[in-house]
Amino acid sequence: MLFKRKFVFDKALGRTVEITSEGTKPICDELSKEAGQRRVTLATKSRTRAKWPRESMAMAVNPEDVRAAAEYARKHGVPTEYTKTGEPILTSHEHQRRYCRAMGYYERSSYDSPRNR
Repeated sequence: MLFKRKFVFDKALGRTVEITSEGTKPICDELSKEAGQRRVTLATKSRTRAKWPRESMAMAVNPEDVRAAAEYARKHGVPTEYTKTGEPILTSHEHQRRYCRAMGYYERSSYDSPRNR
């Protein structure tokens, strides 16, 4: 059972009034006291800077094809290193954009999306 305090706005008084039942108030008080002692971090939507370089599992190639993929990228003007498992190591957003174009990938939510070209 979830215990919550209940409030309503009283137009006559012009303010919010608590209507929590008398049996629930002590439980809510105890829960709020415990919650105040715990440290809770809220998930906030904040924009952080991208961390470069990074590896992309989504654009990985077969480990046997790493040499051929590196050669293909170099021929298309995007020299790219790969991990042993085939993930390309992208060094910047510009590098990622150029690599995606050369390999036929795109970010759906970016200005480089084919629907935005």
